[in-house]
Amino acid sequence: PVDSISQVIFIFLLLMVPLAVRAKVLDFTAPRIINPVLDTGLQVGLFAYYKWILVIIGAIIAVGLLLYKMGAEKYRLRPFYLNAPLLLLVLLILASVMAAEYKSVALFGLYNQRDGALLLLAYLGLCLAAANTVYKPWFKRGVDMALLVFIAINTIIMLLDFTGHKLLQADIIRVILAPGGLRNQLAGNIGNTLGNVNYISGLAAALFAYFAAGALLHENIKKQLMAATAALAAFIMVLLSFSSSGFVTLVILAPLFLMVLWRSGNRRRGLIAGGGLLTGCLLVFVLLNSFNPNIYRETVGIILPQATNIQEMSAPPTEAVAPPASQFQLPRPGWSPGTGRTYIWSETLDLTMMRPWLGYGCGTLAYYFPQDDINKAANLKDYNRLITKPHSMYMGFAFGLGIPALLTLLTLLGLHFCKTGRRLWTMRLGAQHTLMVSLFLFFCAFVIQALFNDPVADAGAMFWILLGAAAALNQEEVQPSPDAII
Repeated sequence: PVDSISQVIFIFLLLMVPLAVRAKVLDFTAPRIINPVLDTGLQVGLFAYYKWILVIIGAIIAVGLLLYKMGAEKYRLRPFYLNAPLLLLVLLILASVMAAEYKSVALFGLYNQRDGALLLLAYLGLCLAAANTVYKPWFKRGVDMALLVFIAINTIIMLLDFTGHKLLQADIIRVILAPGGLRNQLAGNIGNTLGNVNYISGLAAALFAYFAAGALLHENIKKQLMAATAALAAFIMVLLSFSSSGFVTLVILAPLFLMVLWRSGNRRRGLIAGGGLLTGCLLVFVLLNSFNPNIYRETVGIILPQATNIQEMSAPPTEAVAPPASQFQLPRPGWSPGTGRTYIWSETLDLTMMRPWLGYGCGTLAYYFPQDDINKAANLKDYNRLITKPHSMYMGFAFGLGIPALLTLLTLLGLHFCKTGRRLWTMRLGAQHTLMVSLFLFFCAFVIQALFNDPVADAGAMFWILLGAAAALNQEEVQPSPDAII
């Protein structure tokens, strides 16, 4: 019964955390004055607070159930490959908080991000609890439904935004998103429930990988079609995000899809399903790109050069008239590679090398990044752009927790990749392995997109819960067959 309760909690978190969007007025104390957005006073957070609360409460309950199982049922923690890295990460996180200059931010994070040490500890607690749970066959159905609901809601929101519908103008949306006193202050538009195009792009790529495994391996045609439809909807989310990170992730992940087909017990069926899914993705791409050519520029356009107008190619060059030199010249606005990421990574790496052992504390980059650097406009297009995150999970670990914590994280991820990959390679994959393959592809896609994106409360919780579940499945001798369930 304890394991069943834990599984319900994990499914509930997978369903509700990414959808918990609501405005909250928070009393924020800034350690330094750098920008009105981060000043001391009452601030409004929309996408982070309630997600953070759910993750913290869910982690407390899950770890409490694990402790109860250890005490009342004499359960012993499984001696598996994640234990030592998880313990070391906990110790390094606590040490980093103790050494941080701005401890409140390091512990709780910024009011609109909540990416402090408490959230990381909750992630690790959820991972440990999930790794020490014995899963029933219905767990996969619950996970699938939770992820399907998330995909359906965000696909609808993104399609409405793509076609010009302003959701914040609808009264029902204002009631859902904000209490009475804040509804009239809502401005702009809401494009997804994660609050950022980069985050939704990366997570959508991981969800595409998750459901693509079902489309390739399921033998039940109904389940195969459902998985293919979910994967196609996730691909639509990647396109409509107008962010390159998700598409780049899928391109890098392509060899793993081919390996799943190669190890499949029914290659002919898998090839037909894979071909159908690829055709569907191409049709969707052509259709959406016909409405907005920016989709090509943010996906295929970053790999293949765009066509050049013939007249432009043959036009004779004209001499540029140089403006008179002034005594003081600012750099010309522009972007460094990766929409400014290489500039942010370079500056963050320089800061990290000044405090390599325990870092500066989670979520504190805004107070150390050279916000007034004269070269900022040349790399980020605008001097007024405020940098609060390093735009890479790995760079964030190194800056916030130190290089030892980053190496520990990479060890943990590497151990899971090798353990799971080696086990899957020795199998002739069939429908009974769908959950294991889905979790593995989700894991691989997430760690790839984390090169370009930061972990946020919702996507991070999904990753660590599913990582723990995948580790638990690696310990089992026989995988439960989802196709055995009616």
